[in-house]
Amino acid sequence: MTIIIPGTNGTIRGTTVETQFFQLIEYFQGLEALSNNTVTYVTGNYDSDALLFTGDFTMPVKFTGVGLNFLGKTESFLSGTFTPGAGGQFVAANALDYFLEVLAFILSYQNNDAKNPNKLKNVSASINATNGTLTGSFTMPFTRIITDTGVTITPTEYLLT
Repeated sequence: MTIIIPGTNGTIRGTTVETQFFQLIEYFQGLEALSNNTVTYVTGNYDSDALLFTGDFTMPVKFTGVGLNFLGKTESFLSGTFTPGAGGQFVAANALDYFLEVLAFILSYQNNDAKNPNKLKNVSASINATNGTLTGSFTMPFTRIITDTGVTITPTEYLLT
């Protein structure tokens, strides 16, 4: 399990990187639904039979500075209220840059055998510098707990601290 420190009073509050990724996907889908966006940046589907959350994303990015440094490109659907919170591991002030931080963390841990001994590649991504897009997909297992007030879905941790 990869424990991370969420920002105090942040929009995204998960204490594992897998949970933060889940919450970001749901956050983006909520923004798309609220703004009646004509472009779908994020898809996500829960398969309750297989206990898998799958989907893909296409995010606008831009070069910054020297080299292959990228930041999110401002898009109207990303104008929701977002805060990274105080003192957290991920610090970007807007949701898309925060997503890029979480994604980079996951990808670096997936490619480290000590952090990912089962060599799972639950998240993939690539950047098309010509078009300024970051595309990727995910297949994340989850657990489900039935409670008195409904159902709680939690991502299964696969990366180690």
